[in-house]
Amino acid sequence: SEEKLNLIDKDDYLILKCWIAEKLVDDGISGSTIKGYFFGIERIFIETHGFKKKLIHSKKGNAIDTYIEHSSNDRARHDRITALKSYVNFLDRIGFIPDGYELLSKSISQYKTYLNATMRDLPSNQSIFLTDYCIKDFFNGEKTNDLLRKIYYPILIWWKVSNVIPMRPSELFNNVYRKCTFKHDNKYYLIIDRIKIQRTKHTISKPKLPILKKVEITKEIYDLINEYINMTDFTESHTLISYNALCKFKEEFLIEKQSDKYKDFLPTFKSGESTKFNPLNFATANFATLLTSFYDNIVEDVYGYALSQKERMTPGDTRHLAFCSLLLQGVSPVEIALLGGHTTPETQDSYTNHVSYYIDSEILNYISDRNIHSQNSKMF
Repeated sequence: SEEKLNLIDKDDYLILKCWIAEKLVDDGISGSTIKGYFFGIERIFIETHGFKKKLIHSKKGNAIDTYIEHSSNDRARHDRITALKSYVNFLDRIGFIPDGYELLSKSISQYKTYLNATMRDLPSNQSIFLTDYCIKDFFNGEKTNDLLRKIYYPILIWWKVSNVIPMRPSELFNNVYRKCTFKHDNKYYLIIDRIKIQRTKHTISKPKLPILKKVEITKEIYDLINEYINMTDFTESHTLISYNALCKFKEEFLIEKQSDKYKDFLPTFKSGESTKFNPLNFATANFATLLTSFYDNIVEDVYGYALSQKERMTPGDTRHLAFCSLLLQGVSPVEIALLGGHTTPETQDSYTNHVSYYIDSEILNYISDRNIHSQNSKMF
């Protein structure tokens, strides 16, 4: 009820909403699942007045234990544990914790989910290989239509950058701006604007790692990004990826083909429409639409590989591959946390699930090719 919601500080409630938004945007979780997560966390959030220590463990017992143990079935139990663990990791990563954080974390740590998966399963090895092959062949192929290459160019940037640097999709598309690269002493750098949440008056600061502002990249990635900037400099854009340029490229492609059958071939990029609030900013949702179009019209129609939704890469999957690569290379947990935008090394623990799956598979060779040291990438 509204009366109960008033027991929670508005800033603390905003952090809960930010966690939900990140799960939707970066983790690709369905709306129905995230709705269940939200109402579940909101319930315990209200009951403990924003995870207050004295209300987590009171005369009535441990509120966290009660919430989990009263699950109707294994699936509900799994979802409640998963959501709570994810939310605790989120609080840990942003570096600000409620009064009862230590008790909350301790209570949750004793639980294991009944189900094997605690995070999205990546596509199969074969599907990852097929995606890699189609992207490389499409952009390197001499017969590829030049305008199509320009339209789908953001996919090449995503594939090249986020397979090496574990960036969240929202960081790469929403928060990387046009002037994002520079050269210094024969080295090349990418400027990263990491997602941060401001401290609130009811949270206390926890020791954390610094947030990187720039990462050393290869000359190949540097040239790739700047080629795209030069290609799209005829339009104004705040973000690296130009929404207006995509609209223009699509318009030119349809004029070139002069056929109605191509109208639905590409995602809907029409500048000035109310469906896009600010055409100067490209967003993760725009990229997700573009990636779906690439799978439908290039991977399936051109190359003949009909991949199910489960077997298609999502914008956030490359971040997982990058983490796996770094872990398998033996890069230190602190360095990995810095690259991934985590404020503590412990936050990356969940990615060991994917590493253990891939350690005995041929995908090991794929992610080993993205060696952070051979790529000459460094953290600053």
